Amino acid sequence: LAPNEPHGYLYYAVSTQEAGDTDQAVEVLLQLNSKFPDFAPGFYRMGEILLKANRPEEADAAFKQLRKLAPDQWRGYTGSGDSMLRRNQFSKAVPVLEKAVTLAPQIKTAHYLLGVAYQNLGRIQEAERELRLGVNAVMSPMPDEWSKRAPQHMKRLQDQLAMAMYHHQRGQPALSIEMLKEALQWNPTNLTVL
Repeated sequence: LAPNEPHGYLYYAVSTQEAGDTDQAVEVLLQLNSKFPDFAPGFYRMGEILLKANRPEEADAAFKQLRKLAPDQWRGYTGSGDSMLRRNQFSKAVPVLEKAVTLAPQIKTAHYLLGVAYQNLGRIQEAERELRLGVNAVMSPMPDEWSKRAPQHMKRLQDQLAMAMYHHQRGQPALSIEMLKEALQWNPTNLTVL
């Protein structure tokens, strides 16, 4: 319905990958990234899918493109660092992961991966600090226009709670509280919301 808009391709690729067809998902993302070369979320998803498929070198190429398109986006640096760790390139991963931590010090995944890199380089004290900061790391997808509008359409209580938790984990407690306040209007006696 909207062939000149990238989000349909993006979410088709994501659902295809989640259904277990990684090769088809990669093919769709290749088409997406070719057709929309400035659409950063396409390169993010490509990198993530390739990492899950244990194709770290290809994933790194996608994350490098993401870093060019969105140099202030921590996910490109974290993804590149992860792909380097998977190839035992620990010393190359450190500056990339340090950049991710600088860009987003609240992101536990970046700290955890940096801790792994330090650990493998024998930098034990630094590794311990970063691994502690990375405890309970949760990866969240790169936002795009559709994902930013999703909360407007999610009105079931379970959806509202999930979105509130998602924003809380991303270091956005004020947004999480606003979502819970809205849920509380319609569920004033629900103990989970309270």
